[in-house]
Amino acid sequence: MSTARPIRRWTLHELLKGAEHFCRDIADHFLRGYVPAVKEVLAALPTQRTSTSQRADLIIVHAVEQVEEADRYGRKLLDQLDEILRAIQDHAEQ
Repeated sequence: MSTARPIRRWTLHELLKGAEHFCRDIADHFLRGYVPAVKEVLAALPTQRTSTSQRADLIIVHAVEQVEEADRYGRKLLDQLDEILRAIQDHAEQ
């Protein structure tokens, strides 16, 4: 949800809709982005029965980069949701 106005100037209706939107986006991101990225890292890690190779190391590095990217995006969504929830609280206190 994106409007031209700063979040602090949204109406209560826009704030509630925005919070709902970000909650859905966060849940979707973690289910479709973050969790699969973590599973990819776990799958790429060598077990005691396998030896590491340069190729395996590159796969692990790439998988970890995906987790870090998913984490950054998730934090961005959570920060936006936090801003919306604070605005809702401020609106309720008025």
